[in-house]
Amino acid sequence: MRYLSIALAVAGLGTAIWAAYRWFKASVVKFPDNLTVEVPGYTGPHVTVNALVDTHAVLVIASKLNKSAAFWTGVSALLNALAAIAGTLACPFRLKEPTVRERNRGFGYRNANPERPGGGAHRVR
Repeated sequence: MRYLSIALAVAGLGTAIWAAYRWFKASVVKFPDNLTVEVPGYTGPHVTVNALVDTHAVLVIASKLNKSAAFWTGVSALLNALAAIAGTLACPFRLKEPTVRERNRGFGYRNANPERPGGGAHRVR
């Protein structure tokens, strides 16, 4: 279960990086340079139909990249949630009360039996 948790977390990281890359690509799509043209005899720029068609095509590409990035972000969130659940299930639960010896083991005590000759707990240095 522990290795499953690690594998899911790594997969979640990979999909998050992929989603970030897709959103980056969506933010830097190249719009056409010929959006406006100068018409002799008229003041101000004028938009051509070809420029509108090209702009629409670029916006369609950006929207597809955004849709893909949103999907991969959802997959990443799901994988990371599964990794958290697998990590929780991987650690054993203590169902019994620890003994005095088990409790004292973590604090560096030895001979923690007061009934023994020589007394109670002695600190290990």
